Amino acid sequence: MFDWPLVITAYSIVILQFAFFGRCLMNEGHDLPEDDGQTFYSDVLERLGYRVNRKVLRRFVRGYLYFILILITLIWQVYLGREPWLPILS
Repeated sequence: MFDWPLVITAYSIVILQFAFFGRCLMNEGHDLPEDDGQTFYSDVLERLGYRVNRKVLRRFVRGYLYFILILITLIWQVYLGREPWLPILS
């Protein structure tokens, strides 16, 4: 959605947060406990009626999701030469 340098910077900050603190610092702001594997994503999916394995989802989000999103962004914008969907906000 945004220019790739902005995406890489934002996701890198999130990845570093997990690496240094071992948790999401925003979960406290979302009133989500860390001890039962809950994440923002599991909370949203459960509110939509999906039953998810919280620990597996958390492992995927913290271990793979942001790297996948960075890769998709680079392929979309750098390799395919496509413009970001929201260039005004970039």
